[in-house]
Amino acid sequence: MKLQKTHGYKSQEEPQTKQAIYTKLLRTAKVTAEEAATLSDALLLCLRRVCDCTRWPFAHARILSQEDALDAHGAKEVWYVPFLDAQTFRDKALGMSHLRSGIDWRARVVSTGKPIVLCDLAHELDLKGQRAARDLGLRSALAMPVLAGDSATAICEFFSSTFIQEDELLQEVFAAIGTTLAHAIEAKQYRARLHEMTARLLSLQDDERRRLARELHVLEELGVFPALRQFVEGFSERSGILVTLDLPAGCVRMPLDIETTIYRVVQESLANIHRHSHASRATVRIARHPAEITITVEDNGSGLPGAIENVSYPTKVGVGIGSMRERVRQCGGRLELHSQGVGTQLQVSLPLAQTQPALTRAAAAAAGAARS
Repeated sequence: MKLQKTHGYKSQEEPQTKQAIYTKLLRTAKVTAEEAATLSDALLLCLRRVCDCTRWPFAHARILSQEDALDAHGAKEVWYVPFLDAQTFRDKALGMSHLRSGIDWRARVVSTGKPIVLCDLAHELDLKGQRAARDLGLRSALAMPVLAGDSATAICEFFSSTFIQEDELLQEVFAAIGTTLAHAIEAKQYRARLHEMTARLLSLQDDERRRLARELHVLEELGVFPALRQFVEGFSERSGILVTLDLPAGCVRMPLDIETTIYRVVQESLANIHRHSHASRATVRIARHPAEITITVEDNGSGLPGAIENVSYPTKVGVGIGSMRERVRQCGGRLELHSQGVGTQLQVSLPLAQTQPALTRAAAAAAGAARS
């Protein structure tokens, strides 16, 4: 069964000219790209609207595999054949596949990155292709690449029952359609990846919040010194660095913001030692005085680049030091670094004069029960 013949372009007697059709094609290409959600949807919509504008009877697109752009086994096909029902399409599918025989036009499109026109299928296809073209009533074809950078992600093929007269403007129009489609698809893929990365970051933030909540609950229930003993023990096991921990006697509690700062300073200091110093040993000393609490962290590692002595506000020693400095500053304290090329010493002082003793939850609950 041959197709009812249609015209590739409206004739000169009709009010719509080639240029008007080209303008409509460019206008609909942009809308097509913005409406489609996936590559397959965008290609199918593009095929349909180009055929509607040109009156070409059917079109085909092939999504190329990433491993081998011409590997048929890794490609996905999209057909737009409005004049055939599903059963007839299946019956004629083999004949349609022969339309691409006799000339390796995909290779030409991929290598040049430009549209090509096969003006006369009867002469440019092999015998099987010529027979299929006659059976389907086709005369010409046009192939258009959809480029992502320098590589083709898909190729669109359009078939006409009348001769397609090749001209420079025609090729420019279809090159622009392919470019518009590719840019829209890339933008959608970037947005999808951004959405995926945002979801992943939110998940990581939730995990971090839960971890911080657990650590604060250790701090609130046990106090900072028992919490530090647990942390240092685990750190030594994980890192292989021998850490000596020197803490004040007794278990006097301090305000939660002070205890949290002490814990974070020790935690970040040891993490920096593990990441950067190549140390085998470290010492953490915490001393409580009437008006302040001091923290000293030392290691036997490689030290900081260049000699640093008594630097209260170091500016070029990494993000970890900066975050510690900010925590200490918020508590009204002071941070100093000392390094002479071998080993590093960090000293922090936190004022206690304006603070009030903090109760554990258990003590607060007991006090409330006694009052009641």
